[in-house]
Amino acid sequence: MQVPRPLHLLTSIVEALQAAVARRRERLALQQQQFGMVRAEVEALNRWQEEVECLDVGGQRFHARSAVLSGHADHYLSALVSGNFAAAREADDSLFIDRDPQHFALILQHLREGTTSVPHGAAARGQLRREAQYYGLSESMGLSGTRTRLFVVGPLSAEIYDPEMRQWVEIEAPQHSL
Repeated sequence: MQVPRPLHLLTSIVEALQAAVARRRERLALQQQQFGMVRAEVEALNRWQEEVECLDVGGQRFHARSAVLSGHADHYLSALVSGNFAAAREADDSLFIDRDPQHFALILQHLREGTTSVPHGAAARGQLRREAQYYGLSESMGLSGTRTRLFVVGPLSAEIYDPEMRQWVEIEAPQHSL
């Protein structure tokens, strides 16, 4: 028995529609998968941002992630945010630290980047060293108080490497007459 032409045409249309629906379902499934991945990334970023601590150091506010504050070995700030000790929080949920805030940005820079920017001048270096000692970071910051200097003497000049300042300082070599 032969299928009537209108029925054959209708069957072709149904098959074409089914194929189009299948393609759209595949695209929708791919879009849902991509959306799920983006959503997971956004949720992870939100969780990461929720872990920001507000530190009130001597009246000046600093913000840092808990992971930054606890990233190095044991020190005052890692203990403060660890949850292992009762840390008194202010009404705004910040942590108050009764210290001079002048060099705290350098402390945070060290925790974030692993580098230490040492200020020029003996007084400022001494202040930073005291702050680093208070926070238990003087060794990791290279400010433990022990000073090793390297001298390089040439025929007409001499240089001293100051590890505290992390730079070479040229000094005038004494003039010798023969």
